[in-house]
Amino acid sequence: MRTLLIANTASGAAAAASHVSELLRGAGVSVHDLALTELCDGPNSIDEDKLADAVALVRDRGVDRIVAAGGDGSLGAAALLALRADVPLAVVPTGTANSFARWLGLPLDIEEASALAGRSDVITMTAEVASADGRPFMNVASTGLAVLAAHGALPLKKRLGPLAYAAGAAKAGATGKPVTTAVRNAETEVWRGDAWQIAVAASSAFGGDSNTGGVNPRDGKLDVALVEAG
Repeated sequence: MRTLLIANTASGAAAAASHVSELLRGAGVSVHDLALTELCDGPNSIDEDKLADAVALVRDRGVDRIVAAGGDGSLGAAALLALRADVPLAVVPTGTANSFARWLGLPLDIEEASALAGRSDVITMTAEVASADGRPFMNVASTGLAVLAAHGALPLKKRLGPLAYAAGAAKAGATGKPVTTAVRNAETEVWRGDAWQIAVAASSAFGGDSNTGGVNPRDGKLDVALVEAG
């Protein structure tokens, strides 16, 4: 099998990505490594020219599968490449929360996930790739308290791991304020008001080992979950 391994080496996960590459090669899998920066311009915002080059690379090399080694933030770009190149995506979770992998019930152990990614006899499922102003995502795009919580968790991730999200959430709950927003479905406004949290979801995976629930990743529709201020 021929794979293209995509990893966000700039996030401090270079060692984990190298380990995944070694595990795949040890299982007899052909691996071509590609840094996430070869797809993105800025913080995971897709560069269409780079993406087109990567699609051409996948086809020229006869790649059978894209393997994404990273956290939830790295999955969108890898998934968009897999979608454009029409090849399956395998996920090896090496991030902090790994919410998408948890939601799918994928192995969280790197060795187990790498072994699964390198197998040819696997069952695939359909998932949705959404876009927020040019940034692809497979979990949710949010505004409100979750954004404050994520910013609060960022400097604590290395020390606290997934518990950083709980600490960030506590800080957000104490200091955050509602946001005034409107939700539209095409040209129809379906909600307007003040909310603590609004999430546009491609899957039920939300972050910090929580989920929105009730999202069908195969219906070709995005879902909106919100918590009204009160």
